[in-house]
Amino acid sequence: MKKFLIIAIAALSLTAASCNLFGATTAGILKTSNGGVDWQASNILKDGTGSIAGLSISKIAFDPLATEILYASSYNAGLYKSVDGAANWEQILGQIPIIDFVIHPYDSKTIYVSGAFEERGRALVTRDGGKSWNAIYTAATNSTAVRSIALNPNSPEQIAIGLSEGELILSNDGGATWRLAQSYNDRINKIIWNSDGMYVVVKATGIFKSTDSGNSFQLITAGLQSAGNTSTLSIFGSSISSYNQLAISPSNSGTMYVTTNLGLYRSFNGGLTWQFVTMPLSQSSLAPTAIAIANSSDNVIYVSDGDIIYKTADGGTAWSAADTKSSGNLINALLVDPEVPQAAYAGVFAR
Repeated sequence: MKKFLIIAIAALSLTAASCNLFGATTAGILKTSNGGVDWQASNILKDGTGSIAGLSISKIAFDPLATEILYASSYNAGLYKSVDGAANWEQILGQIPIIDFVIHPYDSKTIYVSGAFEERGRALVTRDGGKSWNAIYTAATNSTAVRSIALNPNSPEQIAIGLSEGELILSNDGGATWRLAQSYNDRINKIIWNSDGMYVVVKATGIFKSTDSGNSFQLITAGLQSAGNTSTLSIFGSSISSYNQLAISPSNSGTMYVTTNLGLYRSFNGGLTWQFVTMPLSQSSLAPTAIAIANSSDNVIYVSDGDIIYKTADGGTAWSAADTKSSGNLINALLVDPEVPQAAYAGVFAR
């Protein structure tokens, strides 16, 4: 099994520069402590050698056993960990551009990451908190990225990965063996696996749900795709061509929101029906991208559009907007503190 060594933080600038994504514009992590009124950069490296402000962030997540610990993955310089609420960061995996990661729900030292390395899509795992990493999946062809990875929370040895070419691949033994579950011939943007089932966000096709660990799937956005069901209120066009990110309420799995190229849609019945959510966007806005729902209330939602972060506290009737001043970059990831709902985090992608 191939081993991957951690790159020293001192080599960070070289790693990032080699990926052509490390520019002078502001990216990295932003944090709000006042419910989204304003956002501040939170990018200091733990050893004082610099910051992660130049990194393009792909995902942010809390340690499932300790919410003061956060992890952030980057498209250009690996995986980072903070033990003090994003005040300081340390690199625990370099060398591989990471698109997604997931932490074992009962063992925080076990972390799975997915992305691309040496021109191949790969999935890696550490079982010692990042001291060593092993490859558990390597794509058969070049130019294929592993875009998403998820664990079954009820049986974490079950792993799902989604490829850029559309293959959904499953393992029942922690990554020792794999089987092809579905082939969508369309990019898989995200896999979410919760106690209610597995959700696969396929870029131009829609959202699929499985309640039997990936043996069968139902398209839950079929009603949204039907002619006439997309809202005439959308300022971005008349047909959905990109399902971007899905957020499911932590307290009610039937409540979910999806960002698309036409705007924001929500369902209160697990995807049986969908409603368009009007946001204060302009014709010059980008389509909504990142989205997060607060644990404390599924009426509290953060949504990004370009470098603007919108917040609603009433499920989408009224919105406030905060300019993150991220130099026109894209807010690509959002996360709300499960214990302190006034605290939230944003990951910036440098465009």
